[in-house]
Amino acid sequence: MDGVLFQPAAARRLTRRGWQVVAMSLTGCAVILYRPGLFDGALPLSTRAEWLALSGGVAFALGNVISRQAQGLPVPVKSASVWLGVAGFGLGALLVRGDLAEIGAVAGWQWLVLLALGATLLATSVISMHGLTILPATQVMTLMLMELVFAALSAYFLAGERMSLSEWAGGALIGGASLLSGGMTEKRRPTVPAPAPPAA
Repeated sequence: MDGVLFQPAAARRLTRRGWQVVAMSLTGCAVILYRPGLFDGALPLSTRAEWLALSGGVAFALGNVISRQAQGLPVPVKSASVWLGVAGFGLGALLVRGDLAEIGAVAGWQWLVLLALGATLLATSVISMHGLTILPATQVMTLMLMELVFAALSAYFLAGERMSLSEWAGGALIGGASLLSGGMTEKRRPTVPAPAPPAA
């Protein structure tokens, strides 16, 4: 790709505080996702759905890092590339499974729900891409973990699900990590080459 468009971000590294924030946020994730009996019987990641979820998360994180590096690309272009990729994979999956005809069975009111969902996700995509342009990817990832907290709160208020003590504790850890995410990284010091020995 043209070097003008692809301008890598300045090299940065996690500070000691950054590593602590990452550990704090991952601990919060583990606390929220843990369920009694999780390790009884079948091992974790033993179903196809779990592997799909894991691969989706890895691809999402990798896409965010690549977006952070592509500083020369406009935010709308990067956001559009995400949407084109998702649409392409979705269409491919429908074709492989033979479910493409099921689109015609979607009711009118369901299209409205899908439209609202699409508009929300579009706004999320543009905002996250803009954030990645300004903030280090590690800090953005920590802030994005607040999604788990809002998902738990939404389930509590909208779906009538009861939040357990572990969900409250995990949410507090993630929220605290997000508040402490400033100063997670620092610029790498440029390597100064050693002076050449004097000629004999």
